[in-house]
Amino acid sequence: MRFIYFVFVLVMTSLYCRTSYGQDLLDTDGNKVTPYYIDINTTEKTSVMDVRGEFLHIQYHDALGQAATIPFVLYNWKREVVTELNIKKEFGLNYFDVKFKDHGITLVENETYTCQLTDERGKKYSVYFKYLPPLKKVITLNIFVKPVYLQCDDPSGSNLTEFYGDIEGGKAPYKLNWYVMNKSRTEFLYQPTQVVLESQGYTSSIQVDKSPEYYVLLYVKDACGNEQTSTVQMMCEGNRKKFNTVFFNLQNNNPLQSGQLKN
Repeated sequence: MRFIYFVFVLVMTSLYCRTSYGQDLLDTDGNKVTPYYIDINTTEKTSVMDVRGEFLHIQYHDALGQAATIPFVLYNWKREVVTELNIKKEFGLNYFDVKFKDHGITLVENETYTCQLTDERGKKYSVYFKYLPPLKKVITLNIFVKPVYLQCDDPSGSNLTEFYGDIEGGKAPYKLNWYVMNKSRTEFLYQPTQVVLESQGYTSSIQVDKSPEYYVLLYVKDACGNEQTSTVQMMCEGNRKKFNTVFFNLQNNNPLQSGQLKN
């Protein structure tokens, strides 16, 4: 029975994302930056906005100025009232920050809600939004390795190994770059491969038919500019298991069980 060992190095860079419809925004130190306010006067009635975090930020232009408050009603997808509030306003431009927890509002992830304001003349302004879980700025990137056939005792023999990625966190879509480098990491063994992943989860695979030793690097950049890089060193070492290595049995052909590299 032959075995192979893989060493990995994980490098991570985290940025923050300014999106057109994100709500609470954080910088790299966790400090809040200026949020995006949904303009309830002009938002298209067919649009469903994405809302993350603890706040609903609404921009409202009051053209009447006859009342000191405006009714705010939040409905769920069944058109059931979740909460009713009277929000203070002034003539002209207003910015409302509705913190869900302060009003005992518990929202269901991925469910669509309706926010409605009604002015003094009875005109209704509505915004539809989907509540999403808080965005993980940090991308979690794992590499799975599937040795199809590998001959450590005969470097000139046939070799074939498949590599998969698994991405969580960040914001889709993701741009992926696969690099396969020689053992000194001075040149590419193949032309780099670039693909786009539309949602988090498993990536497509690449196949490497070279004999060890070589490196496989997966670089990921999400829609917010967050970056993550993971590197796998593939080599034959006999039967000695090194510290900080992950052990794989070559007889296991399931890529989801044959090795998940984690820091």
